[in-house]
Amino acid sequence: MSDAQERREREAVYDGWWRCETLGDVEEQGRLVDRWAERHPGTVDQSDAATARELLKTMRRSIERDGG
Repeated sequence: MSDAQERREREAVYDGWWRCETLGDVEEQGRLVDRWAERHPGTVDQSDAATARELLKTMRRSIERDGG
C-alpha cells in the first residue's frame, strides 16, 4: 500500500466527514474508513472508525435533507 493511500484512509477516519458535499463523497469516505478499519483490527482505530461512520451517517442525512 502506498503512503498516499494510507494517508487518504487516515484522513477519512479523522476528518473526512466535513469534506462531504454529495452522497458520492459520503460513499467514498465510507469506503476509505472501512479499509482503514479492516487494516487496523483490535486497536483504538476501530472506535475512531466507528465514530467516523456515525459522522458520515449524519452527513448523509443532512445532504439528503438539503437535496444534495
